[in-house]
Amino acid sequence: MDHIEDVLEKLKHDGAKLLSETHDNSTYEDSKGSKSVYIKASFNTLIELQAIPNGYYYPKDSESEVFIPG
Repeated sequence: MDHIEDVLEKLKHDGAKLLSETHDNSTYEDSKGSKSVYIKASFNTLIELQAIPNGYYYPKDSESEVFIPG
């Protein structure tokens, strides 16, 4: 996701509640500039947004494959 801060402002305006500050991503998505944030949508659903501008890496022996929505 590009421009995560702009998206967060729009979501807050639309009634979403930020449950965390933006923070560094976990091990496999921790490339430079990456960040995550948890929000509770106005329709009561927990959502994690991630920005991974420089890609991610998973080892070949990983137990699962990364899912990237189309």
